[in-house]
Amino acid sequence: MLEKALAMGLTEREYEAIVALLGREPSELELGIFALNWSEHCSYKSSRRFLRRLPSESERTLKGPGAGAGVLRLDDELVVAFKIESHNHPSAVEPKHGAATGVGGIVRDVLSMGVRPVALLDTLRFGDFRRSRKSLRLMKGVVEGISWYGNSIGVPVVGGEVFVSSTYEDNPLVNVMCVGVGEAKYVKEGVLKGVGNSILIVGAPTGRDGIMGASFASQTFEGDISENRPAVQIGDPFMEKLLIEATLEAVKLPQVLGLQDLGAGGLSTALPEMAENGGVGVELFTDRVPTREPLSPYEVVLSESQERMVLCVEAGREEEVIEIYRRWGLEAAVIGRVIPERVFRIKEGERTVAEIPLGVLFKGLPVPEWIAEEAPLKLEDYFRIVAAMMGEYEGASKRRKGRLRAIMQLFGFSSYPIGDSVGIQWSDVELRRLGLRLQRIAFKDGANAHVKEMADLINAYQNFIHRIASSRKEPEALLSERYVQSAAVKVLSHPNVASKRWIYRQYDHMVGTDTVVPPGEGGAAILRIKGKNYALALTVDGNGKYLAMDPYWGAQRVALEAVLNITLSGGDVIGFTDGVNFASPEDPDTYHRLQMALKGLGDFARAFGIPVVSGNVSLYNETEGRKIFPTLMVGGVGVVEDVFSVPKVGVVREGLYVYTVGFHATDFDLGGSEFLSALLEEFPLENVDENLLYRFYRKPEPYHYDFPYLLDLVSTLREAVRLGLVINAHDVSEGGLFSTLAEMVILGEVGISATVDGFGELFSETVPKVVLTTSMPKELEALLSRNDLPYERIGRTVPDPVLDVSYHPGRSIFLLKDELAEAYYSTYEEYGGNP
Repeated sequence: MLEKALAMGLTEREYEAIVALLGREPSELELGIFALNWSEHCSYKSSRRFLRRLPSESERTLKGPGAGAGVLRLDDELVVAFKIESHNHPSAVEPKHGAATGVGGIVRDVLSMGVRPVALLDTLRFGDFRRSRKSLRLMKGVVEGISWYGNSIGVPVVGGEVFVSSTYEDNPLVNVMCVGVGEAKYVKEGVLKGVGNSILIVGAPTGRDGIMGASFASQTFEGDISENRPAVQIGDPFMEKLLIEATLEAVKLPQVLGLQDLGAGGLSTALPEMAENGGVGVELFTDRVPTREPLSPYEVVLSESQERMVLCVEAGREEEVIEIYRRWGLEAAVIGRVIPERVFRIKEGERTVAEIPLGVLFKGLPVPEWIAEEAPLKLEDYFRIVAAMMGEYEGASKRRKGRLRAIMQLFGFSSYPIGDSVGIQWSDVELRRLGLRLQRIAFKDGANAHVKEMADLINAYQNFIHRIASSRKEPEALLSERYVQSAAVKVLSHPNVASKRWIYRQYDHMVGTDTVVPPGEGGAAILRIKGKNYALALTVDGNGKYLAMDPYWGAQRVALEAVLNITLSGGDVIGFTDGVNFASPEDPDTYHRLQMALKGLGDFARAFGIPVVSGNVSLYNETEGRKIFPTLMVGGVGVVEDVFSVPKVGVVREGLYVYTVGFHATDFDLGGSEFLSALLEEFPLENVDENLLYRFYRKPEPYHYDFPYLLDLVSTLREAVRLGLVINAHDVSEGGLFSTLAEMVILGEVGISATVDGFGELFSETVPKVVLTTSMPKELEALLSRNDLPYERIGRTVPDPVLDVSYHPGRSIFLLKDELAEAYYSTYEEYGGNP
């Protein structure tokens, strides 16, 4: 039986705990129940201790973590429910159906709260599809799956984001956020209560699909992943649409006491969880479950067939509920009852085939003893990168050497101590001593060629640094205008910056006719609520490269972007949901990054008073040791009081004053930027692990993310919008200020002429900054000065549709709107082709 346990994803330690707690060997069915409930996907056993520290309470909180979705009060009548969920492993194996069933699952999570799903947002990660047919196939399949399912069920996909990196080549991430709105009086919870009351299963009949799917989602990929296809469920969106309408009708009946989606683990996880929530037990009769074909109790209980839910209904009043579902053409049957004994009992006819005490199931799981320890940065790893760059430089022509020298300065070659740029505190003198010491070691041990190589490299590096540091020219002067303009266009066309129009045009974002600001036209989607004078602002944001640089700061950078997107849309953020996607927690460095990322998010949310009311954790996103970026997605929900005063992104009036608000960025702040990545393509760094490379980049100054400053920044921006001082607003994120200004021109009707100081100010992505336009400069400056915020008037809007940015005396980027649009829109449309 131990062999079976290991095959199901249990550890030997967990199996031994099961035997000890039960006082006997478990049956195969019982083993499957333990494997699913104790899987990482269902139990959050590696992350729960960190998740508990996230703030979840506010004056609006009605339901927090642990419910099917977080629920916040909008007013005395209405609530909003929302959650983000992942379907990463299934989408890697079967992209269309993996993504589609991910949509179906998160929609049912929100539906289980008794509210109508009204919006979807997706946040996707792939390898670079420009260089990988595999990643292109995965992206096309995932987008097709989301489009097919979302459009068919009539829930609009109103926003999202896509990020590519080589780290996601084998492990794409598919996270979907769903938002629902409903009346507070009909809100339900996943609970069984009232001994003797009935348990109903409703929706689609049960089949064999997806058995042990949650266990599959809790393991790393090894070998041929196509063998995992049976673990991927197949969805039916038209059945889901019927289930939505029937359930929204049923929840209004007073005899419906509890409701839960049958997602990961199916009946094996939903029923014991509902019973535990209600402090009761549950008895399930497998022969009463409607099936597509004859199934064993094992298959019935562990199946993850889609479009199914379970209800707790008052005994004797089941028929009215059953009638609703049958009228909608769905299955509905009484399959069990609530019992006083706190056990999960499974029967086939009169025969008991499994019985597990709930206390054992929920409190017996041994806590993993993973170690959280940051892997030290190794000088050796840094010098491997250095060697590749110096080798390229030495072999270059004289003309090209000037260009490479500028790029190497931007990377950090000319700074002492090295820690200023790469986080390793070695001064010039210390480095020289190290080189001499290594030379002595190599001299004593002639066989140690590796030590001698390192000694020679350190000495060569020092001599090289002194050579390039002697250059009196700044990188802005060394790189030609033509070269910089070409790099800027490359940044704008990079998949992480370029328009995702090819994707969102496949989604029906107007179904329901409530979308006020659609995808691609603002930082946040705006959804009106019929009959109300306020609207919802929705966003989802994430950037794994920031967490690769530093997980604590990176998590706060992601959360801040969500806040800024909603704030610049005229909204107040009322809640977060988090999508946590990391590699194996068994690796100490990964576990450290997980811990610090959640600490960073928690500290940020507490400072801003934003509850994190729901979320999802997906671990083991790695293949044969290749890890994804540590990736945190933050979904934000806000309330917009005046939907008619939402600032636009596109500039449509000439003569407006253009401002940046935020601290000045220098060339040292280019770490992690798409601009620096574009420049580094000059060097042979293809085989350098991006997770390692980004750790060497310099992080922002601590004062850039000082909470009192950020709170002042956000509150002042909110006030500026509400006072009508802001006509256009856009935050600076991927691609830096250049891409922000470019998007404002592309989406507008006029142009922008601006002057900034250096590459750092133009292309940095890490220093918090926003762009505002106004026709009332004195009033805006007075407000910013009163709140002691750093700002700069950088230019004006001009009648001609161009972007003209001076970044250094005598140096500028000048691009027509058509040239900007070609770069911005062509990437996904060229590679995606006709949907």
